[in-house]
Amino acid sequence: PARLERHLARGEVRALAGEPAWAIVTPRERGWELAHIEGEPEAMARLCADLRGTAEASSNEEYLIALLPPDTAAAQALAPAGFGAPTDPMRVYTLEFAPTP
Repeated sequence: PARLERHLARGEVRALAGEPAWAIVTPRERGWELAHIEGEPEAMARLCADLRGTAEASSNEEYLIALLPPDTAAAQALAPAGFGAPTDPMRVYTLEFAPTP
C-alpha cells in the first residue's frame, strides 16, 4: 500500500474513467516504464492505446518499456494498441526465499 501511495502522489498511476484497468507508468531517462498493469484484457488494450497516444509518447525520441512475459494478457494488450513486438523477449523468474531459522 505504501508503494502504491507513492506512485499515486507522483502521478504515475494511469487509468481511463469507467474502465476496469489501471497501470503504473514510471519515468525513465528517455521515456517510461510500464511497471504494472492489470484489469480486463480489452480495457488494458484501451489503456495501452491511451498511453501510446499521449503527447509525451508521440516523439520518436521516447519509448515505453515493459518487461512482461509474452503469453500474459498484459503483454498481449500492447499489440492492438500499436506497440511493436519485443526484439529481445526476456523471461522473469520469481525466487522464494526460505524462512530464516
